Amino acid sequence: MQTINTTPRAETMNPRAIDDQIADILAGRLTADDVASEGVHPYAVKCFEPDTAEGWTALRAIRAAVAARVADPVVTAAVPVTATVRVCACGHTSAHAMNTSSGLACPECYDRMSE
Repeated sequence: MQTINTTPRAETMNPRAIDDQIADILAGRLTADDVASEGVHPYAVKCFEPDTAEGWTALRAIRAAVAARVADPVVTAAVPVTATVRVCACGHTSAHAMNTSSGLACPECYDRMSE
């Protein structure tokens, strides 16, 4: 017999509901950063409306923690950029060598060739 998943999509993304996460914050079992790191459904963070003022305070803390996690950029090592120096057909070196039908040419040789 085949079983059908009747769980709403929001609950499958995070097994814990937002109101349970808020209850954990209010009970002191977790912090807003802990909740943000375990995962919070984006729709719940945006649209959930707690019943109490304490619940709103906890939800604002969760929103701030989630926003801080999103705002932190991933720092990567800078890749040094090096200019490619190419040699034209007559032996001049130039970072701006151009392709011609007779080979590479630096800007001076290109102008001379076009005259």
